[in-house]
Amino acid sequence: MSDDGDSVREMGAQEVATRIYEIGLLASQSGDLDRVIRTICLRLIDVTGADYVGIGIVEEAGEWLVHRAGAFGDGSDVRGGYRHRLGEGVTGKVAQDGKPICLRDVRSDPHYIDLIGQTRSELAFPLIVGGRTIAVLNLESDRVGAFGEATMTLVGALVSPISLAIHNAWLVEEQHLRTSQLEKLARVSEVITSTVDLSQLVGRTIDSIREQFGYEFVGLGLVDDSGTNVRLAAMSADAPVQVAVGHTQPVGMGVTGYVVKTGKSLLLSSVSAFPGRVSTGLGLGSEMCCPLRVQGRTFGFLDAESRTKGAFADPDLLILETVADHIAPAIQNARNLERNNELREELTGMLIHDLRNPLTVIGSSMDLLERQLLTLGARGEDPAIMDSALRNIHHARGACDQMLVMIDGMLELHRIESGAMHLVRKPTDCRDLIDSVIRCLSTVAEAEHVTLTARACRDSVRALLDPAIITRVMENLVVNSIKFTPKGGEIVLGVQEADEMLVARRLPGAGRSVLITVKDSGEGIPAQDQDRIFDRFAVLESRRMGKKYSTGLGLAFCRQAVMAHGGNVWVESEPDQGSTFFVLLPA
Repeated sequence: MSDDGDSVREMGAQEVATRIYEIGLLASQSGDLDRVIRTICLRLIDVTGADYVGIGIVEEAGEWLVHRAGAFGDGSDVRGGYRHRLGEGVTGKVAQDGKPICLRDVRSDPHYIDLIGQTRSELAFPLIVGGRTIAVLNLESDRVGAFGEATMTLVGALVSPISLAIHNAWLVEEQHLRTSQLEKLARVSEVITSTVDLSQLVGRTIDSIREQFGYEFVGLGLVDDSGTNVRLAAMSADAPVQVAVGHTQPVGMGVTGYVVKTGKSLLLSSVSAFPGRVSTGLGLGSEMCCPLRVQGRTFGFLDAESRTKGAFADPDLLILETVADHIAPAIQNARNLERNNELREELTGMLIHDLRNPLTVIGSSMDLLERQLLTLGARGEDPAIMDSALRNIHHARGACDQMLVMIDGMLELHRIESGAMHLVRKPTDCRDLIDSVIRCLSTVAEAEHVTLTARACRDSVRALLDPAIITRVMENLVVNSIKFTPKGGEIVLGVQEADEMLVARRLPGAGRSVLITVKDSGEGIPAQDQDRIFDRFAVLESRRMGKKYSTGLGLAFCRQAVMAHGGNVWVESEPDQGSTFFVLLPA
């Protein structure tokens, strides 16, 4: 260790003025704060002989001093990021009091915090702009008494231009940061508007927030219907955590519960100071949380956390609040839509069941009436009257059968979309399915004076499928074709092994497949309607019959059921040439 003595290099007034000019020029030309700080540190090492020079920035909230960057006498950099509260350590005390401190021997001062080792003397100056301490300049040496009056005079002359250089570079950096944050906010907003599905909305948004803003943990919670508990609906973390989606805690408990209860945002520089906080297990040090509100009512929270104490300041909370303001109405709309869909599904299920019951009674009554008429006919009643009555019963039964097929299709669609239906696949000869459909719907076809037949197929066409569901698909297709086939027309059902070229085009990678067809002799379906007819309640107009028909839910069910089998369904049609529906299923 060297002897005591001021280490400042002799400098004339001209050289001091040159140094001041260079620092001022640096401030006006560079917006890179770390580069400005490093350049200043190296130049001060050159003129003062210090072994280390660093600069710490006072955060806007005025609570923490962050050591931004520094340099050693050999030119090597010192990694920034260390922080401590104002008032702690020599630099913290300078930042708090706004007065320089010069320590001849740091070991005699209780405020000194040893960060770089081997330090014996220290000189720290506040960097003040507009009456506020914005940073602290710190010089250290491994020699006792290295900084005397000459060093203090020289550094004191350079403090003003250094302060302006730091302040200007910080302003430019802040402007770039805010611009970057606005761009990130715009990208998050794009994610928010990308879906109305509640689970996808919260999941995608939370991931986007963490990705864009670099938080270690982001969570979003929603208050349950009772209003007494808040549930973690989504989270995104850069490492495994102890809490899981679905975690529930009472409103008022912990940070998030407090925010939900009070409706006020919370910024914690040190999370350990908050009582009752629920730990995520990431060793997090700071946290900010803001309420999700719509029309003054708080229904959830948005939370961000960092491992570093004091990582967040007021501008960061403002950004999070802005994100919360964007996502809150989107979540509320998605929740309302979800509830409306649930109510609609419940009402649909109730309505379908209520419709089916009276139709079953009507069908049973028709059967009884038919048996009674046949009994009367056997007793010698007027044959003409008997034939007319039986014909009317035949037509009524056909209409009931047609409505039952439609209602059963609606029930199956409801089960598919609600996830309540599961396929029971069995090895099935598809020719048997066609025969079953013809037997079931022959009465319906005859009532409309339409011929229902099957195209002969001698070979067995087997596939692994749910026979009940595919039978329902074929029934719906036939009932739909009956609507658009005029009297005297024909509907032909067919089944065959699918051509490889067709499979490659319509169902790539499926391998051996089965093709079921339903061909009618109706007026055809316009090209612009051929995709639309598989939508719910699509309305088609018959030019020949002068009527409008709704396809209801039958064809929508066909598409969902075939897709559940991994297959494809479509229609091909030409004006006045009829239509052919195709069902392609992996065998």
